[in-house]
Amino acid sequence: MYLVLFLFSCFTGMSFGAIDCTEKGAGRFPDPKDATCKLYGLCVYVASNNSYQFYNYTCPETTYFDPASEVCSASYDCPTGNDTVTCQTAGRIPDSTDTTCQNYFMCIEAPDGTIVPYPQSCPSYSIFNPEIGVCTSDYQCPT
Repeated sequence: MYLVLFLFSCFTGMSFGAIDCTEKGAGRFPDPKDATCKLYGLCVYVASNNSYQFYNYTCPETTYFDPASEVCSASYDCPTGNDTVTCQTAGRIPDSTDTTCQNYFMCIEAPDGTIVPYPQSCPSYSIFNPEIGVCTSDYQCPT
């Protein structure tokens, strides 16, 4: 009984981002909310009801999900965004390279005091509003 509760708490604690299989189609896709490159989803087409089934996966400890090859790989270099973004304080900042306003960086203070940017994405129905630092559906993305 305790083992079941432990396993349930482990799996329910995992946070997987939304992957829209209808939009993406069949295949393996990186979790858009995961800055560690460990989480990915598998979209499988089910012909009997013309829909997709989604499955969550986590790469083994010493590997990262490589979106180009769609497999977990020990040689994949997980981008952290540290080369292109500098966070001044903890919080959320827009991704200046994203013209869709869907992506932003979550700046988190590390134990050593440095502030590290982690790439994030808004849900498909919203965009990042840099004025208030949240994803919203009523912000107009500048073009």
